Amino acid sequence: MPRPDKSAPLEEQVEAKLREDLLGRALVPGSTSATCPSGIILKPSTGSPCDVVYEGVTVPYNVQISDAYSPDQSLVSYTMSPMKALVVAKAVQAELYRDYGPDSGRPDTSKLACQEMPAVAVYASGSDTGFTCQYWSERAAGGKPGYTTLKVIADGANFQFEPVS
Repeated sequence: MPRPDKSAPLEEQVEAKLREDLLGRALVPGSTSATCPSGIILKPSTGSPCDVVYEGVTVPYNVQISDAYSPDQSLVSYTMSPMKALVVAKAVQAELYRDYGPDSGRPDTSKLACQEMPAVAVYASGSDTGFTCQYWSERAAGGKPGYTTLKVIADGANFQFEPVS
């Protein structure tokens, strides 16, 4: 993804950073775009809503100007925060493999599987996506062989696994 020239307008630079941030959260390469419909409001502690699109799915962001901003500064400090969590199925599958697959350092696990889920979806941060993954373990529930099921939970970065009790 080409970065805008340093002389490019702030909004263009922020939109490029938003695309870069979402790609980092997606963990899987994909097409992106970003827009800040109201522009970037240059006032201290003021947020500007922006939409970042990954593979056709929109993630709302808030771009917050620093408390210390002053119009006479040439450098503008800001933070960007996604308002929802992006979950990419390929990333979920790769993480399951990384955590429980043959190279995970866990010789007691095998037979990895995830429910079919949307290729890309957005969820409220901290929410249960309704999807699960599982793996076979020689030491599952009660220390006996069996399947361990994991919920896929959306979080601020993207997702995490949580054991089903």
